[in-house]
Amino acid sequence: MEAHLYAIKLSHPSHAARLMLEHKGIEHRVTMFPAGLHPALVRLVGFRGNTVPVMKIDGRRVEKSLVIARELDRLKPDPGLYPADAAARARVEEAERWGEAELQPVPRRMFRWALTQQRAAREWTARFEGLPVPSVQARINVPLVNRQDRRATELPEATWHEIIDLVLNGTFYCCKYVGQQMLRVGEQTGAGLTAVQHGCVVTAGQRGLDHGAAHEAGAADEEDSHGARLR
Repeated sequence: MEAHLYAIKLSHPSHAARLMLEHKGIEHRVTMFPAGLHPALVRLVGFRGNTVPVMKIDGRRVEKSLVIARELDRLKPDPGLYPADAAARARVEEAERWGEAELQPVPRRMFRWALTQQRAAREWTARFEGLPVPSVQARINVPLVNRQDRRATELPEATWHEIIDLVLNGTFYCCKYVGQQMLRVGEQTGAGLTAVQHGCVVTAGQRGLDHGAAHEAGAADEEDSHGARLR
């Protein structure tokens, strides 16, 4: 069995799909599309949608990371991607649904807005994608990013650094919340998980709490420092 994954470097679901394949030990190759051009390229290689990740495996075309996860578990059940305990799996699937439907669109839309408004954001993206002459790409790609998300221009004006700060703030607080929930799952379902699964849940949960706490401490220090300067 061999899989062919199509992705873009900026897509965290794409990286998640790649890690699933590695976890399963399934031979695979990855084709990275240029961000912005990927909707057309996804259709060009035979898929109906226009987002990544998409995957060809065992004669089938599979789209979206959640569907890919379930297909990989069907094709190769061991090692599993989900807890064996039904109640624990239901909570994991609910967390997946919330992350995809409610959390993910927020930073995505913020980032797309930044691309439409800030040349620095477009230049950073071009450099990250490995495109030639990022400063030129930042100028000529304006029509492309505007077409990607026209609604993004509805957001109020802000600087690129303010947008990044807003995204990071939300990310750290989400890490803290998810960390709390994962530790709770670890406490409640430890007996129903394998040692590896339980260890991953607890470790990831603690890391989420650590990230959130570190961010709060840093924000408090910055606020105290700012207050001292004002005084």
